[in-house]
Amino acid sequence: MDFLARMTGTLKRTWEEIDAFFDRVIEDRLTMKDEVIHGDSDQNFLIDHLILAQEDDTLDVKRSKEDLKAIMLNMFISGTNGAAMMTEWAMAELIRRPEEMKKALEEVRRVVGKKMKLVVEEDIQHMDYLKCTIKETLRLHGTILPREAITSATVNGYHIPAKTRVLINAWAIQCVG
Repeated sequence: MDFLARMTGTLKRTWEEIDAFFDRVIEDRLTMKDEVIHGDSDQNFLIDHLILAQEDDTLDVKRSKEDLKAIMLNMFISGTNGAAMMTEWAMAELIRRPEEMKKALEEVRRVVGKKMKLVVEEDIQHMDYLKCTIKETLRLHGTILPREAITSATVNGYHIPAKTRVLINAWAIQCVG
């Protein structure tokens, strides 16, 4: 299909740019490897650990430069795609169902006002239909991505310290009414 849509050239050029970028990142981190190993660097990146693991003879893991680039691409995609993808799916589902979109829009206008000021967290507590729409989107098109708490928080009586990695239970989201 890419050939018919004349996208092959564009896709190839884009991939070459991404590949060259990853090559530069790996080379930059390789030049800083001694600082990373001896702890002289004030920044420590995932790629540093991957490079060190690649060169560690005691590990049974051998990764090529291409493997490192694949892992980096995965990190880029998973770090940016989740929320955007869910928003796109929610909008696509609402566009396919004009009656539901009308209900959601009416609820937002009722709670926030017709001037469409910014929606704040307190507003969401009064938007039951919109919450159901989001839960249904997650049910139909759910992705599970780990999150890290920026600050300490209490959720449903559970204390979550800052810097804690949290995995969202997709099954529970689907079952909560």
